[in-house]
Formats: sequence, structure tokens, C-alpha cells
Amino acid sequence: MLLHREEYNPASNQSNVIGYWENIFADDVKSPAEVYTALKDEGYNVTYRRIPLTREREALASDVDAIQCCKDNVAARYLFVSHTGFGGVAYAMAIVCLRLNAEANLESNVQQSLVNTHIFDEWREFTFSGF
Repeated sequence: MLLHREEYNPASNQSNVIGYWENIFADDVKSPAEVYTALKDEGYNVTYRRIPLTREREALASDVDAIQCCKDNVAARYLFVSHTGFGGVAYAMAIVCLRLNAEANLESNVQQSLVNTHIFDEWREFTFSGF
């Protein structure tokens, strides 16, 4: 398989893309779903979701909803992977970050006004389900 890496030369302040060959076997080639299944089998707590976002088409409301539904209240981290190298990942990250920030601000405001958090949780789910 032909791979590429970028090498930076500080003397010339320029970067060059260098191609190199890597030997791989058929067993080394896996789909993203297969990789995540293997990680889960090894005991990692990961969830694989595929939401196709591309620069070629405008994002649909259903795409935003699908990203919103991926938010997990117990997740410590989110990982976004793009196989195209274009804007889909940045778009998904922006949606999740905006939502996380909005929820943090709402929670802060609710705690200051001494509203019952059980009611807030129900309201939060309703408010963001169709956003």
C-alpha cells in the first residue's frame, strides 16, 4: 500500500510529501465497523455510529438529529473520524460542541434558579430531540 507522510525541513522552512510503501496482508484490511467491533471485543467501551456527511450535499435536519442522538451523558470523550479529509468531521464536531456548551449553560442557569433537576432533565430531552 502506498502511504504518504509530510516531512518538514526547518532549514528551508518547507514541507515535502514523501511517498512510501507499506506491506499489508488481506487480514489487515478492515472496515470501520469491523475495527470498532474488534475494539469492543477487546473490552473497550466504544460505540460505532456512521453518519455520512459530505461537502457535496447540504446537511439535512435528519443528519443533525442523528448527531444529536449520539450524545451520551456518561461519555468521557468523543472521537470523530473522516475518511474523506473534508468538512464532515468539523461539522459534526461543531454540532456536538454547540450542544454540550448549550447544555452546560442551561444546567448552570437552572442550578442558580433552584429548579428541580428532575424536571430539567425531562425538559432538556424534549428541547433537544428535534433540534
